[in-house]
Formats: sequence, structure tokens, C-alpha cells
Amino acid sequence: MARPRPCRPRLNRRAPRRPCLAVAGTATAAPRRPHRDVNPAPRTMARPRPCRPRLNRRAPRRPKGAAMTRRPPAVLPPAARTPRRRCLAVAGTATAAPRRPHRDANPAPRPMARPRPCRPRLNRRTPRRRCLAVAGTATAAPRRALRLCLAAALMLAAAAALCLCPPAASAAESPPQKSLPLPADAIEKLFTLFDLNADQSLDADEQIVLHQHLAVMFGEKAAPIVQLVLEAADADHDGRLALAEWQRLMGAALRRDGRKETVRVPMSDGVSLAADVCLPEGDGPFPVLLMRTPYGRQDALGRVFALGGYTVVVQDMRGRFDSEGENLPFIGCGWTPHADGAETVQWIRRQPWCNGRIGTVGASADGITQYLMAGARPEGLAAQYVVVAAPSLYHYAAFVGGALRKEQIEGWLRGHRFDPQAFELYKSHPTYDDFWRQFDSVAQMQAPPPPGAPPAPCPPAVHLGGWFDTFSQGTIDAFLARRRAAPPAAAAGQRLVMGPWSHEVGVARVGDLTFPRAAGVPQAYTPLAWFDYALKGAANAAAKAPTVMYYVMGDAADPSAPGNVWRSADSWPPPCRETPYYLAPDGGLAPAPPPAPAAGAPAFREFTFDPADPCPTLGGRNLNIPRGARKQNRIEGRTDVLVFTSAPLERPLEITGRLRARIFISSSAVDTDLSVRLSDVYPDGSSYLMADGMLRLRFREGFDRARPLEPGRVVAAEVDCWSLSLILNKGHRLRVAVTSSNHPRFDVNPGTGRPPAEGETPVRQTNRIWCGGDYPSRIILPIPPAPAAAPPPPAAK
Repeated sequence: MARPRPCRPRLNRRAPRRPCLAVAGTATAAPRRPHRDVNPAPRTMARPRPCRPRLNRRAPRRPKGAAMTRRPPAVLPPAARTPRRRCLAVAGTATAAPRRPHRDANPAPRPMARPRPCRPRLNRRTPRRRCLAVAGTATAAPRRALRLCLAAALMLAAAAALCLCPPAASAAESPPQKSLPLPADAIEKLFTLFDLNADQSLDADEQIVLHQHLAVMFGEKAAPIVQLVLEAADADHDGRLALAEWQRLMGAALRRDGRKETVRVPMSDGVSLAADVCLPEGDGPFPVLLMRTPYGRQDALGRVFALGGYTVVVQDMRGRFDSEGENLPFIGCGWTPHADGAETVQWIRRQPWCNGRIGTVGASADGITQYLMAGARPEGLAAQYVVVAAPSLYHYAAFVGGALRKEQIEGWLRGHRFDPQAFELYKSHPTYDDFWRQFDSVAQMQAPPPPGAPPAPCPPAVHLGGWFDTFSQGTIDAFLARRRAAPPAAAAGQRLVMGPWSHEVGVARVGDLTFPRAAGVPQAYTPLAWFDYALKGAANAAAKAPTVMYYVMGDAADPSAPGNVWRSADSWPPPCRETPYYLAPDGGLAPAPPPAPAAGAPAFREFTFDPADPCPTLGGRNLNIPRGARKQNRIEGRTDVLVFTSAPLERPLEITGRLRARIFISSSAVDTDLSVRLSDVYPDGSSYLMADGMLRLRFREGFDRARPLEPGRVVAAEVDCWSLSLILNKGHRLRVAVTSSNHPRFDVNPGTGRPPAEGETPVRQTNRIWCGGDYPSRIILPIPPAPAAAPPPPAAK
């Protein structure tokens, strides 16, 4: 039998498992099992080899009370930097081992290589740094970066311990769980890792640094959760975290002694819905926050809101997970055929732990459920916090401009395992009909109440979205609809926040650009600040917050450029004038109409669209595929894309509001699509997509009816490019790209005048964009008036 030989230590889960023998605390590999018909001669044992120190969570813990020692990393000569090999831990130092001899050779022993620094794998996503393992401690250079990374890791673990609720097996109340052992001095030392200014408080800049490290280390979705955790501890809502508030936060984060129970909520049609109820510490009743979700009740935010003094109810939507009913998206969330959200609010009002003040919170699909619930006008709904959501499924989620959002709808429905027939059901209703009206809360809120009925309640709400979010315009339109439909007092309770974000709120990088001062939500509009004001009557920053807060994007490459700031307003949009920029036959784009073409010269530009080779999606307002401000140069070089570019700007140009393109087009087919993209062209020639729009031309006169084109006839089409706020810097250029597809965001138009689902053979479409003369195609930009010039300084005496 062969002699034992050392094996690789299991530094992570993906290392292959090998049988081993414990010899005086050292892992040695088990011998190979001999073949059943062979009895080989014994082999000599290979020389011991050093291994990597176990820096991950599977390493043995330091004895309780033992101090953690550090010493500066040793400076090694270049000759000591030997290549990494399998190794053996010797007195806590990593040393390289010689090559293992071949099984048939017996080489002479070689001297051990000089110790060399190794890279501790603190996390897969962290950059590797040179360090030395000293007495089991990783000392990284630079030291400040390691402190931040370690603090971020511990903070995320604390946030997870705070947020994640253990599953309840029955409706009985969960027993309190014991606190994790962490002495008070350790909590204070953890605080000092964040307190870079050593002023016994964490200011906004230090919290932004924390968010940035978390986005790199643990994914972009971690930053908003940690912001909620910090906000929950910020008792005085001053935007700074004092040491006492930090200790309160960590003490609660390391405990699981909240109360939680799983209940069944009965609906009027006999269906029951599953819900988890998380109760805060203390004696009730409490204000209640309701979250209705299709993603499952294990929501990471429940414990955070409970820490803020709220009872949290997280409910599975009808047909999802433990709830009964049909597994179709948003069936029962509105006012017909079922009103599950409104009935759940009435059930909550009857519970002893509810004080009668109920709010709703959630993002994306959890925000759509809030908009639909508000359309049912439930009594007792006192506030809402809606993030990146669509108030109308047809106009913002399933279709835009009459074109099916194929990638978004198909990917979301199948990815979350809804009924397989749901996608076919959506495709079978290409026009805005009664099926879609049951999911349109904007139209429902603006509809007059029945004769003799009181005005519909309109709860105060924060509508929070991003310029690159897939539901961007829906967030703005929901805010405007409530302002128009509500009585003056209720209209004043609406708030709008628009940042330079995609569907992930609070992330400064969108696509290929990073906007400064964009990480995080303004303090006055965070969820706990809003609900403390709306449900508890707190006189905090949310009580005095402006009605509208929006981010003005600017040149992301020039820190001194105008823009990249937050602005406030009393309404949306702010005052502006609609300024046309005209498309010219030579590819120009200018605020003056192009001159009349010479005799015989064409006043149009032409391209041929092949449905078998559609123009691809690259950035923009997407959900799953790459989104945000992406470079368009590769797209703009296609032969089926017409590009119109302005001259370099002599001074900065601001665009704030809703963009529209009025295009005169003729086609050889009875139907085609019109895709318009607006880009900011930097001085180096990089063209970044900032806004876009789509229109299926058979719906040019309304989405409730289809009217085919007459081949060769020029028609006017208005393309809604949604809203944004952007300052193009001096020297930049404005560019408009026109084509007939944006795939896979939208399905491809076959040119037959019928939906692609009916399977007709697609036809090639020759389209002409007419420019100048009787057909002045143009894009209409909302441009605010130039600020008044500052008065001259007084003359010197």
C-alpha cells in the first residue's frame, strides 16, 4: 500500500473532495486504492508541501478573548517571488514546496523555497492584493482599503441577520432566538472602521463609500438594503449615524428576538392568501406596512421596517407560492375581477396589532401591486412608497407604442414560473382593450366616481424612478395622474423622485457612464423617513421635502461640466419651451429648418428593413438585457439606421421634460415600426444613448384600433421618447438615429399588418424619412429658459 501523501486543503466549496487522514493536526491524503488484480510495490512518500492559510469562514476560530495581532508585511527580494504551488501550513507562514516527484522516479531532495506572500481570498469578487499571513491574520496593503472591505463584509452580515426572517412552520408565534455573542467593545471597534474622520459619527460621504464597496463586493442590490439599515438606526433622521445609534443598530441586527407568524388571509371568493406578520418589539398596536409580492414572502426588508417600529405584513399574491388561486400575474391585485389588495387592507384594520394607519411599500412588481390596489380605493390606506413600477401594464410594461416588449414580458413570466399560458394571453391582446383596462390604474384613478359616491381616496405617495428604468415614464405619469385626480390637500401629498438609475435604484453607474453624486436616495425621500412622516406624524425632513426632486445628468467625463446635480421643483415638468431640432436630408440636425432641396434632389433618406436581420437593442430602458447609457457607434454604422447629427454645441444645452419626435414617413409595406434614439456624442466621438421611443405605425392614431398604411403614402407619426433631464456640455453634439426595429426589447414587425404571432411570412420594408419642405421631420426638445445673468458687481469707489 502506498504511503500517505499530503492533499489540497479545501479553501472553498468548489475544491474537489478527497479522503484524508488526520496526522497530528495535518491533513494528509489517503493512499490510492490498489487495483483488485494488482498488488503494487509500496512507493515513497512525497515531500511535504506548504498550503495556503485558511482565511475563509471555514478556518478554525480564534480562541475567545485572544487578541488579534498585526505586524507590517515583510519586504521580500524579487528572487523570493516564486510561482504558487500546493503548500503546507508551517508555523502560520506560507512557503512554496518543490514539485512532487513522478511516481516512477526518486529524485534527490531539493531545498525549500524562501517564504513568499500569498493572496487571501476574502471574497471572490475582491481584487487580489499582496499580503503575508502572520499568526493567522491577513495584513493587506493598503491598510485602509482592507479596513473598509472588512467593515463592509461585517456590515452586510449584520444586515442579513437583521433582515432575514426564519421560516415559520405554522401559524404559531415563533419563539425568540438568542443573541449572537458580540461584546460591546467589538461593536465600537467596528464603528471606528467606518469612522474615517474619527469624529464619532458616520457622515454621508462615509456612507457613500460603504455603498460603493458593497456594490463591488456583494452586488449592486446590497447598497439599497444597507441604506435602509442605516436609516433605521438613524433615530433623529439627521443623516448622520452616531455611536449610540450604531450600537442600537448592531445590537438589533445581531438579535433574532422579533415576533413572527404565518397567517391565512381569507378573500371574498373563498380563496385564502398566505402572509407573514413581523411584529416589532414593545406593546402595540402599531402602524402597519403591507408588501404584496409575486416573488415569495422571504423578503429581506421586513426586519428592517420592524426595527423602525412597524408591523410588517408580507403576502404572497394570488396563485403564488403558498397562496391559492390562478397563477396569472396581477390577477386580483386591482379592482376587478378580484380586489385582493383592498380586502387585505380591510383584514389588517381588524387585527389587534394595527392602529388603523396602513401603508404599502415595494418595488417593481411589488410596486405595480400598489398602483392597482390604489385603483380599488381601499378605506384605511394612508400612504404608499412605490419604486420603479408601472401604473398601466399595457402602456409601460407589456407594450410601448403598440409594440410588444417581448424580451421583458416573456423573460419575466417564464423566469418566475407563471402559468405558461400567460405570455400567450398577453400576445393575444395587441390593442388596448377591456383586458388591459383592468390593469390601468392611471385611467381608474382619473375616472369620475359613481353618482352620489364620495370622491375617491388618494393616499399620499412617493413615486421613485430612474431615467433609464424600464417603467420610467410610468412613474412620472402616475404622479401626474394623482395630482390631477386628488383633492388639493391629497394632491399636495404626492412626491416624485427621478434619479439617473436603471431598474436598480441608487446605483451610480448605468451602462457605460457613471454619474457623480447619484448613489443613494436623497435622505428626505427614504422609506422610513416617509412613513415616519405619513403614518406617525413625525416632523422630519420628509415633512418639508420638495414636491419634486430630480437629477440633472451631465458630462460624466468632466467633473467641472454643468449638471450632475440634484434639483427640486414644485411641479413636473419645470417651466420649459418646446424647441424643434429638424432632420436634414444631408444627415444634419439643427434648430432651423433645412433649406429647400435643389430641383430634382430628394427630400428624404431611405433604408430597407429586413425582419430577418433586425437592428439589435444596445442599452436603454431594459429590464434584463444590458441597459443604460451604452455606446451606439456600432449600431449607428448599420445600413438600416439613419443618423442625424448636430454641429458641436457652442454652449451647454439643457433638456428637461418629455421628448417627442414628429416624423414623416412612407413605406412599401402596410405596416412598419419607427424607432427613434437620442444620443449624447462626446468630443471623442463616443455616442451614448440617453433616450429612445418606439411606435408601431398601424397604431399611429390610437392604441385601441389598428389602421394599416397605404404603401408609398407619406404619413405623420409622433413617437413618444419619454422624459429625461440632461445637459449636453459645450463641444458635445446631439444625435438622432432612426430605424425600424429595436430587438429583442420589442418583437419584430413582419410588415403584414398583423401580429407576428399569427405566423405570416415577413416582408422586407423600404422606408423613407422625409425631411424639409412640406414634411419637416423633427425632434421636439423641452428646453428650460436660460438662467438670468447675474448683475454686474458694483463699481469700485
